[in-house]
Amino acid sequence: MSWTVRAVYHHAMDIVIDRRSVHAGDDTMSHSVDMVVADNATLGDFLAGFDFPGYLPHIMGRGCGTWDLCSAQGGSWRAGAHVVARVDATNTDDVRVKYVTAPETPLANLAAEGGKPYLLFR
Repeated sequence: MSWTVRAVYHHAMDIVIDRRSVHAGDDTMSHSVDMVVADNATLGDFLAGFDFPGYLPHIMGRGCGTWDLCSAQGGSWRAGAHVVARVDATNTDDVRVKYVTAPETPLANLAAEGGKPYLLFR
């Protein structure tokens, strides 16, 4: 099941957020989310407003766990994903993001070759 978040922007860009499954029953539906963000949004802007506890699964005794956020970053998924941030959501009241790619990086720069930005939590 996929859901779409829509907002009104004068200049907008579509992005896709997805995550890996955490157990067998978790993979019965898609975790892919299509979102619309301002075309000048940065990685930092996006993650500052992202609802981690609302999207990431709860893991017993570990909050929402620790995740790498990956992007094809100008290449292709076949060439391999690049970690752009590490997200520690073990305490959902205090989610911590460690940027591997500068937070000022435009989301448009994280698009796969010829496509829209696709960010994967793994």
